[in-house]
Amino acid sequence: MKECNRVCTFQDCTVQDGILADLVEVLQMPMVSCSHKSKCSSVQSLNREPEQVLNAQRPTRRQLSVIQTEGRLKEGLTQKSTGIQPGSQQQKEDTPKAPLSIRRIFATLPRDAAKDFASSEPARRGRDLVAHKVLEKWLDLSDDLERHCYWLEIRGSLNPYTIEYIFLFFLQQNSLESALSSRHEVLLPKMFQNMLSSQGFSEMDLHEWASIIKCVDPDEKARKFLSAVSARPTFLLLVVLRGKILQVRTLKLLLKYTRDHVLSDIAGAESSWHGNSDDVQEREETDNYLPRNCDESFNTGIKWQDLFGRLFDHARRIWPQAMVTVAEMMADYIRSVGTNSRHSVLDLRTHTRLCRLYNFFLSKVACSARQEPFFSIVHNWHAQRKLLEIGNQFRPALIANHNSYRAIVSVLAASRKSARESKAATLRARSWPPWRIEQHGIDAQRSREEDLSRVTLALSSAMESGYHLSTNEVAANILGGQELDGTPTIHTRTINNLNKDTNAYIPENLQPDIWAARIQATRDVEEAWGAFMSFTEAGGKPNQSMFAVMLDKLLFEQIRHSTRRSSYNSAPGDGREQLPPAHDGYSEFYRTKLRPPPLDDLYKEMLSMGIQPPERIAALLITKATTLNDGIQYLMDAGISHEAISCLKGHGETATLDLLEEIPDNIFSAFITLLCRYSPRVGSRQRTSKPEKPRREGGNDDAPAVSIQQGQTARKPTVVSDNEDLTIIELGPSNPASSRFPNPLLLATTLIMKRRPTFRPAWFALFYVLAREGCLIDRWVSMARNDLLAWCVLQAVLGDFHKLGLELDPRGFQTICLGVRKALLASLEPNLSSDDEELATHARTGLTTLKTEFRKLAETSTEIYAPRLLHSIRGVHLHAYIRAICVVNDYEEILYVLRWMVEHCETLNQTAYEAANGYSTLRRTLVSIKSALVNDMASCAEAKKLVESVDSWDGWPSDEEVEEYLQRGRASR
Repeated sequence: MKECNRVCTFQDCTVQDGILADLVEVLQMPMVSCSHKSKCSSVQSLNREPEQVLNAQRPTRRQLSVIQTEGRLKEGLTQKSTGIQPGSQQQKEDTPKAPLSIRRIFATLPRDAAKDFASSEPARRGRDLVAHKVLEKWLDLSDDLERHCYWLEIRGSLNPYTIEYIFLFFLQQNSLESALSSRHEVLLPKMFQNMLSSQGFSEMDLHEWASIIKCVDPDEKARKFLSAVSARPTFLLLVVLRGKILQVRTLKLLLKYTRDHVLSDIAGAESSWHGNSDDVQEREETDNYLPRNCDESFNTGIKWQDLFGRLFDHARRIWPQAMVTVAEMMADYIRSVGTNSRHSVLDLRTHTRLCRLYNFFLSKVACSARQEPFFSIVHNWHAQRKLLEIGNQFRPALIANHNSYRAIVSVLAASRKSARESKAATLRARSWPPWRIEQHGIDAQRSREEDLSRVTLALSSAMESGYHLSTNEVAANILGGQELDGTPTIHTRTINNLNKDTNAYIPENLQPDIWAARIQATRDVEEAWGAFMSFTEAGGKPNQSMFAVMLDKLLFEQIRHSTRRSSYNSAPGDGREQLPPAHDGYSEFYRTKLRPPPLDDLYKEMLSMGIQPPERIAALLITKATTLNDGIQYLMDAGISHEAISCLKGHGETATLDLLEEIPDNIFSAFITLLCRYSPRVGSRQRTSKPEKPRREGGNDDAPAVSIQQGQTARKPTVVSDNEDLTIIELGPSNPASSRFPNPLLLATTLIMKRRPTFRPAWFALFYVLAREGCLIDRWVSMARNDLLAWCVLQAVLGDFHKLGLELDPRGFQTICLGVRKALLASLEPNLSSDDEELATHARTGLTTLKTEFRKLAETSTEIYAPRLLHSIRGVHLHAYIRAICVVNDYEEILYVLRWMVEHCETLNQTAYEAANGYSTLRRTLVSIKSALVNDMASCAEAKKLVESVDSWDGWPSDEEVEEYLQRGRASR
């Protein structure tokens, strides 16, 4: 067949099959018939099977560069010898046949299409679009037209030889076909079909993957992914991890899958290409556009950071203990990359790659837990230790950058003080600066360096490594107990993300962020106010951070005055609690000068300067507001829109989901807590069955304690709901005399019903108000009936909580224990009416609910990769459970709990160490067990044997401890 002597354009010929037809189909371009009767040789060479073309040996980028250079030299010599100008017709006709390459394929496409498709062959790795990120952004778009426009925008920038591209192409065609309804089946290009079949996939797998990502519920999506029959590419796991997983068991299964399938598979893949540096360089130069294993692009390292980062974010949100598990997988991956090198000493390229991963992981594991960050910071420290240990195993050792030092300092700053640090804080003088007081000769022999905290030592190590301290790091050093010039401060635990500040510290006298740390590193409000005034008297202008710290000090000073606890036993700086000011030797005039202003005055001054309260302080102010109207004002000051505030106040029918969802989670939870604080309740002195005349509340809902009356006609609670999945019980009529707010408890329930938050503290606030003593559901019935009705409401709310896919953590379980105990005590009241007897029978079923929830919490894991317990159960949670089951003398369940405690005694001791009162609450649990079993000698003997088998529990409680425990319980009623 006569060959064509020129390069055909796309309009010159028709190609029915082969790779060119597949590429054209991918790009969605119409094909034009060719008037040429003979096919071009270049087109004939493309009419082979696609797999033959795809599997052909392709030149590396370096070889392509050499070929292009040689071609230009030959072209220049030809032009000089023949006088032919580039681009002329004669040059086109005399061009020799080029070898098959991707660039030859581009030559057969129209100029615009070739330019568009050529961008999928990036010149450098940094210019790539990450395929799974593009897929995720495409999924975030809800409109088919928007998705199509986005696809047209980015398709030319993607590598078509990845499985993500094929899947995105499949989803795009499905989306278009569903919108246009032109056909029901999507036929993949032949090239894609061959690529899928070569890797053991088919179009059915694409359909199954599409069904997975279409699941709305994140936990259901994860379970569907884990139970999929087809092979599961890793990018699909990344898509699954984008959702907000709510259940610990789901996260546990995902961790197991990652370790058993993804991490184990990738170790072999890493070893398959870790050879000499030349091989690695050639691999890196070509792996962006050459057809390889469809999931092999996962080995670039970028996706590993995404995978571990998302797993860690889920862990710190719902399962803080698993942060260590994720860190172990990070360390395993670093180890697999390093040990697969064939050299005992790491080459420069591998060492650089490992350092980049090492520093990213160190910074990531410094992120604190969403709930109880101070208690869970120990898991962050253990996670960092795993990575620090693996970093020292290589030769040369992995180098920590400045962000890694900051991450370590932030974890140490939040960690519980060591015994040495606590002693150093207690030996400080009450004057300022708080110099050390030497109590005896041993203290006199101690050097100043022995009093330095771990935070200060870590920052000193960073400076020795050549890093200049930023402003936040200088502030962290002050909170660590020392100024840069050596002046002592109070070592104060704090949660601080040091990675936000990259500016070098410039020594100045009036830096507000530095002075905010000085205000925080104090022991009482007068010391804090003295630091605040020193700044303003020097001409400084306070910023948001300074006002936030000072307001926090004043709030906890109010809490100190309102609490019944007479003293603070922990070391200064261990918590946010304030010590009483030291007035020894001060005159009344000087005391007045040191006394800070009221909280409201300082707050108004902050607003007058145009400073908005930060979200954390706004939430705290709302929670502790003295009236509901003050809480509304704090909402307005925090920047919440008037429409959303109108929703929260319960005015009209404006409580739409969109308006409620624009409120931040912690602000919404704070307002629910405020409503629950001011819900109607009965004080302990009014808990009597004696009939009394009820007192109307007038218009004041801020002090809602009222009397009760027996003998009135009981009104059964009704079920109200605007959703078939929710069954919230109405709590009773709103107070007609209150024009601004309805019944706060009813309003809190309605808001939660409408928003249905997955942020559990909002639910727990509602649980607590229903479980506490004196909760008033119906002001016209006896207190026993109110307690029984409160359990009915609490059980209904708990059911709605579970319907949203949420599960109780130990804090929520403790609250449910209080509610069940209150209901069980009410069910044992004498002279209950027939209606009350029915409610009492229902209340006794609460014990079954409680046992089910405890077994969920106490579930253990047998896998060595995961924490043994799914939740951090402490003595305070076990004590609440024992008190509940003691009401009905369930001795068997008490022994079950004690056997569980003995089995997990090491874990309980570790969690008790992290809590300030951990050992005392654990001991109180044992005392309550003895007091409950005193009437059952056999059970008491078995319990005593179990307790004495654990040496760290100090033996079986004495009779004096039991008597003191019972007296304390009677006094608190």
